[in-house]
Amino acid sequence: MSDATELYKQAIIDHSKHPRHEGPLPEATAEATTINALCGDKVTVRAVVDGDRLTRLRFEGRGCAIAMASASMMSELLEGSTVHEALTVIHTLSSVVAGDGEGPDDPDHPVARLRGVRAFPARRRCATLAWETLEKALHL
Repeated sequence: MSDATELYKQAIIDHSKHPRHEGPLPEATAEATTINALCGDKVTVRAVVDGDRLTRLRFEGRGCAIAMASASMMSELLEGSTVHEALTVIHTLSSVVAGDGEGPDDPDHPVARLRGVRAFPARRRCATLAWETLEKALHL
């Protein structure tokens, strides 16, 4: 097993067992919900956007370990970023998961860790669900 595959598995296990930024956010100023019609995974992403910054970011959902772990990694990474920074990372992740890009060189970066899902085409949507939901919330 490659080091990258091992990092991918460890990140999924850790974030699915100990999700970060999970829970309600009553003061949210941006919100969206997405359901993966193929498997029923559902995620709601809420953010407090102050000016151009995501000052708070939370998710709630139900689904597979990859979907929930990816939501946790996303919220941990993007809380505190600007909307532009968040959208740039979301587009990078989509490209990386689709196999069209490599993303960050840092193996500990969440996008780099999620690169491993490329080996499982049926799970790519699971990995991008929360990220796409945040993008939807930010465009409302």
